[in-house]
Amino acid sequence: MNCLKSDLLQTQFIDKTNQVGQPKLALIRLKSSLLPLPTLNEQMVITEKVEKLMKVCDELELRIEKSKKYSEKLMESILKKSFKA
Repeated sequence: MNCLKSDLLQTQFIDKTNQVGQPKLALIRLKSSLLPLPTLNEQMVITEKVEKLMKVCDELELRIEKSKKYSEKLMESILKKSFKA
């Protein structure tokens, strides 16, 4: 997605778009666009790193949920103690 949004590809798309009325980018023109790709080795390293980061994100998300639950319980406990007669 980032690559498709990049200046490199956007410039290529603009250069290949026919603008008679409605801009049109035919698939045949897309085929001739240059798309920079890392080597397969680099792709594998990137994938591995992304998977590790996603795992860390999942763990953080669980921690946040637990913290929210603890905070709610703590607030509930404080309120109960504060309003006891």
